[in-house]
Amino acid sequence: MTKEMLLKYQTFSDTKQFTFNTLRQYSPEGQIIKVIYDGNNTAHFMDTTRGLTGTVNFPHNSDQPNIVQDKVMTLYDLGEYEWLSEKDFKKKWEY
Repeated sequence: MTKEMLLKYQTFSDTKQFTFNTLRQYSPEGQIIKVIYDGNNTAHFMDTTRGLTGTVNFPHNSDQPNIVQDKVMTLYDLGEYEWLSEKDFKKKWEY
């Protein structure tokens, strides 16, 4: 992933959230992913392009969006995530 793929990054209290485009051709716009990261090695994601949501856990803590983005995509691609409803994701997402 490159810095150019990072679209939006915001911090709310102890939670960080950002949106990025993988540039994979799942749609004309690419593949848009939203991430909420709590800083405790857990991230929630929503693939808005494919309609999938989930939660991933990392072995190491990181506050850098590009590192979190890479970890989310690696675990997502491997199918190593827990299902999370879109409704629950949206409750966590701060606009």
